[in-house]
Amino acid sequence: MRTFKSQRIPMIALLLTGVTALGAESHLPYTHPYVVYRFTAAIVIFYTFFRFIAFADKRRAAQLDEVGLLQPLQDAAFLICNHAHLRELGVRLSWLSPDANVEIGVISWACILIGYYAPQQPQGLPNLLINQLPFVTPQNKHHFCQGLIVSGCIGVIGTFTPTAQIMWLLLPLTIVLLRAHRAKS
Repeated sequence: MRTFKSQRIPMIALLLTGVTALGAESHLPYTHPYVVYRFTAAIVIFYTFFRFIAFADKRRAAQLDEVGLLQPLQDAAFLICNHAHLRELGVRLSWLSPDANVEIGVISWACILIGYYAPQQPQGLPNLLINQLPFVTPQNKHHFCQGLIVSGCIGVIGTFTPTAQIMWLLLPLTIVLLRAHRAKS
């Protein structure tokens, strides 16, 4: 069961990029239509890489898993690749502004993954990062992690808007940080 659960994000990302690329292929102005499938190919390569690492170098995979990085890195690779694919399709189809920002999306996805994996992996790096914040206590850590997830989701949505994309992430994140700081006081 753990294997299926850990492979859920890669499979959904592959399906989403494949289906959207197939649907958009005839509407895009590429001279070579297969270019639209490059993110789908990247997801297949990422998947093969992570499966190969887990199989070929079990010691290294165990070390990454021990510090709580293997699953977040894997999920980040697929989510960011999927995000970049949807952004590019949206821009090419003129549904999104050419100013749509992938970098803000990366930061937003990082907030989501840190907030998600910190409570799940108490010895992992995401939890250690949160523990370094002086205003996060064991009493408010759960709410802080939920706030990170919500801020990240709002930030991801904001990357697809034409203006003030960084504010979609910074405003809710600032509120989460202020609430955590005030809860400690």
